[in-house]
Amino acid sequence: MSEEMKALREQLLRNDKNGYDTLDEAQLAEMEAYCADYKAFLNAGKTERLSARAAIAAAEERGFVQYKRGMALKAGDKVYTCNRGKGLMLAVIGKESLAEGAAALQSGAETLRDGMEEFQADGIEKLCSLYRDNIPALIDRLTALRDLAKDYGSFSGMPDGAEGHVKFLIRTEGIGTDTTDESK
Repeated sequence: MSEEMKALREQLLRNDKNGYDTLDEAQLAEMEAYCADYKAFLNAGKTERLSARAAIAAAEERGFVQYKRGMALKAGDKVYTCNRGKGLMLAVIGKESLAEGAAALQSGAETLRDGMEEFQADGIEKLCSLYRDNIPALIDRLTALRDLAKDYGSFSGMPDGAEGHVKFLIRTEGIGTDTTDESK
């Protein structure tokens, strides 16, 4: 296989690795501690009300206080409110105004939209074009070849009344890109 084909194969095909196998000892210990905490939370929160209570306890351990209507807040304050013992909202009060946050969100959304448009044009449309231009014709050729093979009973001839079966094994090179030589 050529180096160009190897590079293309590496770029196009998945080479999944288990994330667990990439962790060093410190990361593994951190992950195990996180999982142990999460399992303890799941055990404590068998219902939505129990889950809310467990989450409030964890939030209070980390410095969150219950928000009271009219409470004075400053940047960095950590507050929570619980709705009917089931829905929990945690907030860390920021330094920027809500208008500045909304402007940043709008800018990010526009960047995302532009990226999605580029992905549509350079990725999805190219794949669709490749499919429309190549795959149906290939399927037609393979179907015709299969149909011809059904009626092909002998490579060198058979006596009258005999039945035979022929199978062709074809070895090909890998599929590459089309290159044309303009000098010919």
